[in-house]
Amino acid sequence: MWLWIVLIAHLLNALSFVVSKFILGHIQVKPAGYAGIIGIASIVVTALVPWGFSPLSFGSALIALATGAVFIWAVYFFFVALDSDEVSTVVPVIGATIPVITLIFAAIFLRERLSFSLYVAVGVLIIGTICMLWKGGMKLRGARRQSLRVAVIAAVLFALSSIGMKYIFNHTDVINGFIWTRWGSVAGVGVFLLSPVQKKYVKDAFRVLFSKSGLVFGLGESFGGAGFIVLTYALSLASPTVINALQGVQYALLLAIAILGWIFKPDLLKESFTRREIIFKTIGIVCIGIGVWVIAGL
Repeated sequence: MWLWIVLIAHLLNALSFVVSKFILGHIQVKPAGYAGIIGIASIVVTALVPWGFSPLSFGSALIALATGAVFIWAVYFFFVALDSDEVSTVVPVIGATIPVITLIFAAIFLRERLSFSLYVAVGVLIIGTICMLWKGGMKLRGARRQSLRVAVIAAVLFALSSIGMKYIFNHTDVINGFIWTRWGSVAGVGVFLLSPVQKKYVKDAFRVLFSKSGLVFGLGESFGGAGFIVLTYALSLASPTVINALQGVQYALLLAIAILGWIFKPDLLKESFTRREIIFKTIGIVCIGIGVWVIAGL
């Protein structure tokens, strides 16, 4: 049952990514604005307090709050990368890097056992990532190199957030863990509000939310929020490594949408492909799918 829950979550996130890329390219919401709205909106979990809140030990509370803050910073770096590169490249790179980082963190902090098959799956995921990076040659130009560095930072932070969530769920129930970590997300937004420029971007994002473009913006946020909630529940049921690796379902959908957009309306997502790129990205999708299949079968 948890597998279907994860697949639904990743599909919702894929739709959110596509809408977000459109907004970044056409409505000009800054990454800090996105992260700010997500973090501030997390305060609504306080409504769940009567139905499942309970105190945590000092150590667990600190980890829970830090986990929520790290998630918001991961969201920020994700949107910085997405704003400067193609969605069909950024999302698969982040998604293929997260399982590798999660494997390492899970072994260190959760003491998850690693098998030979798991190492093979990770290797296949890395090969898939290299194929997804193909852009007319193996040499990465400055702008793309920078966007990929940011994408890797986002991947590391997302992996840390997943490990933190799993740790908290191992020490308390789902609702209580969700409340504590989302409070951490609210605190994480405080970092943006310390900067006058970033604070302005957050205010601008709220203006967009309540403008004529707010319907599209709100749709993307709704997809992302629903996907996060469903994925959070799945984390309480299964290994974070397996769940993060199953993001392969996003890649196939994202690639299909990006290619269709390129064919019928090239300026919609600002994606561009050569025939060779399509071949390599397809090979990358297949490799990532194989890696996901191996991990899911463990």
